[in-house]
Amino acid sequence: GRLRRFSFTAICAALLLNGCQQDTGTPTVTFPDNFLWGTASAAWQVEGDVAGDGLTTYTSNWTIWTREMDGAGGETNDRGAGFYSLYREDLDRHAAMGLNAIRLSIDWARVEPQPDVWNDAALDHYVDVIRTARSLGQQVMITFWHWVVPTWVSDPRRPAGDPARDQLAVPYNTWLHAQFADFVSHVVSRIGADVDLYSVLNEPWSVIAGAYVAGVHPPGELLDIEAALDVHANLIFMLSAAARAIREVDTVDADGDGRAALIGVAKASSVILPFDADNALDVAGAHDYNYLFNSIAIDAWTSGQLDVNGDGDTADTDTTPPEGFYPELENTLDWIGIQYYGPIYVRGFDGEPPFTGLPVALGLFGTPSDLPFTEMGSQIRPAVYFATIEYFWNRYRLPIYLTENGTADCDGNQRPRHTVDDLYAVGRGLAEGIDIRGYFHWSLTDNFEWQHGTTQCFGLYAVDYETLARTPRPTVDVYARIVREQRIDRQLLEEAYSWGYDGDQTGWTLDDWLAEIEAEVANGVTRTATYRYAP
Repeated sequence: GRLRRFSFTAICAALLLNGCQQDTGTPTVTFPDNFLWGTASAAWQVEGDVAGDGLTTYTSNWTIWTREMDGAGGETNDRGAGFYSLYREDLDRHAAMGLNAIRLSIDWARVEPQPDVWNDAALDHYVDVIRTARSLGQQVMITFWHWVVPTWVSDPRRPAGDPARDQLAVPYNTWLHAQFADFVSHVVSRIGADVDLYSVLNEPWSVIAGAYVAGVHPPGELLDIEAALDVHANLIFMLSAAARAIREVDTVDADGDGRAALIGVAKASSVILPFDADNALDVAGAHDYNYLFNSIAIDAWTSGQLDVNGDGDTADTDTTPPEGFYPELENTLDWIGIQYYGPIYVRGFDGEPPFTGLPVALGLFGTPSDLPFTEMGSQIRPAVYFATIEYFWNRYRLPIYLTENGTADCDGNQRPRHTVDDLYAVGRGLAEGIDIRGYFHWSLTDNFEWQHGTTQCFGLYAVDYETLARTPRPTVDVYARIVREQRIDRQLLEEAYSWGYDGDQTGWTLDDWLAEIEAEVANGVTRTATYRYAP
């Protein structure tokens, strides 16, 4: 059932929250002058397989998956959103919104099509993209692994059992760790003078879930838990090896903050919620899945302690590699990137940790509350965004970048309010003293959404995939207004609430939404009934 509603005014008075306005009881949230505002994208999603000349085709694991294995329902990604050719126009659009940062990725398959064979023209292209962005006043964040890899790393056409089918799943594959570090080092030698922020890996757990549990990403393994854990361990070592390479090669401070290279990970994130907070199995399952999903890798990259099998300790010596302390993993991260699209609910069952709960598709077992949904099936709940930011801050005390946030919304009738709601939650985090340094909206334009192809629309700009014409959606102006004013006040919240959500018949008032955020501010993830486990 619905969470208990609170009187926002009563909460505000009781807590004496700084910034509460007497007339409404709503804090105005503000953003610091040095806050980074931007968008994020992945190279393959916006560039596709074909270069700007229309002739040169690059082959990756996703090329094979979509062209030969029907991995996107019959769609192929020849040119994505056309960014390979149109990047100058798109970067002009980006800067015109007042944005000052952009997150991009570099396609490993384009740059290194064979081991130690370098495509200089492809790397020259990425250098030009980065320098064009810099010339427009953008700070650039670069991702090196956004799911797409060369076929010499992973080729789903090869038979099961062949190591060349998937080097990521070869247990403790030190060869792959070194190859990835070499790729990163080679690229950084060209871009380091223009880049200080590196989100080395993008959403490791999303690939693990899609490729080795659900079978909807290449190489398409179904419920292969052993492979999933092997891939997870390899990615942990790959990021650490890449971080060492970046710090060795990049010695130029591009933005003048005194640091030449700041290393992070772009992490799919949400505090994990029990589907039924009164069900002990759901609560226990949420606790264990939260550790697996949110914490196990970042624990390794901060403490050096590696839990290979996810059972909650680092004492098992029969795993590959053996669990325990790895000095090369310790202090890998300078910051954490949070990517939030909605809360994750878990149904629990009897089992051995961490396999005591699984996420559920809302609607399959009913829904835990009557909040509205996005077109991608995620519940809209900004209080959980705040709680997620709070969780990572409480556990690690590392600076946070919000490296992705957005919604699938082809009609454009959810994204405007969704953006205001979520950015208000971000502002409340800043007001509570959390070190949040930037926000990157996913994304500037529509793009090829992996197994969903062109059927999901995340862009601030709609894309006509036949002509590649861009059409601004209403959130362009909404986002630009927030960036310009550096604040969200009661007036903007009321405007956004009046826009509503398509199909939102929940009856939740604006103050109900705000009250849930303030209840989380007051109680924290350790005490609120919805989140019954400590960080």
